[in-house]
Formats: sequence, C-alpha cells, structure tokens
Amino acid sequence: MTIEARSARDGPGAVLSARAGGPAPRPRAANRQAGVVWLGVGLATLAHVLRSRRFRVQVIVGVIGLGALVRIARENQAATLARLAAWDKARSAAQRRAARSQTSR
Repeated sequence: MTIEARSARDGPGAVLSARAGGPAPRPRAANRQAGVVWLGVGLATLAHVLRSRRFRVQVIVGVIGLGALVRIARENQAATLARLAAWDKARSAAQRRAARSQTSR
C-alpha cells in the first residue's frame, strides 16, 4: 500500500510506504545503476591513487619497513631459541649432577 505525498521534505509526488512511514524501496534498476556509479567512482579513485607518486613512495617505504620487522622478529626468535637451548642444557647438566651425587651416597 502506497500513499502519494507532497511535502517540501519528500519532494513533489514522492511515494511513501504506509507501513514504514518512510520512502518506498527503490526499484532494482535504480539500485543497480547506483551500484554501477559507485563502482565507477571507486575505480576512478583507485586509478588516481595508483598513479600517485606519493602513494608509490609510501608503498615502497612500507615494504622496506615490513621486511625490517620480519628480519628483527626472526633474529629475536633465533636468540630466544638459543637462550632456551642453553638453559635446557644447563638444567639437564644440573639434573645429571644431582642424580650422580644421590647414587654415590
């Protein structure tokens, strides 16, 4: 059920839905056309950004920074594993010494 309404807010001859009290849903063709327009705007913006020298510089700096972070993380992991291996070796040696001293008593 629809109602013809004329007010300054809705515009002349706006179709209002009696259920919701607001504008009636737009037809699918209008939704599709709006989607195509937004797609065109998005693609134009993407093309503009990709042509931008500033954007390319930011991407290059970001890739270099990410590579540096990955390298730091790997070195940190290697150092942590080395410390863990040294601790485990020392603990094992201490346990062996403790076992030998108890068997010799």
